[in-house]
Amino acid sequence: MDAQRWRQVRRVFDDVVVLPAAQRDAALAAACGDDADLVAEVRALLAADQAGTDSFALAGAMPALVDAVSRALDGTHDPQN
Repeated sequence: MDAQRWRQVRRVFDDVVVLPAAQRDAALAAACGDDADLVAEVRALLAADQAGTDSFALAGAMPALVDAVSRALDGTHDPQN
C-alpha cells in the first residue's frame, strides 16, 4: 500500500470509527463508492479496532515491512542498513 492509499484508508477509518456501529455500513458506502478494496481495508481496521488491537501501529508499519521484504526477496536489501 502506498502512502496516498494509506492516507485515504486512514481518513475513511477515522470518519467511520467514531460512528455508532449501525451507521458504519452506510458511511462506508458513501465514502468508498465502488472501491471494494477500500471498503475491505477499512473493514479490516475496524475489526482490529473492535478486537482491541493497535491496528494503526501494525498498519502504519506495514508499508515499510512490505518494502523490506520485497527488497530482501529480490536481493536488494542490505541487512546492515
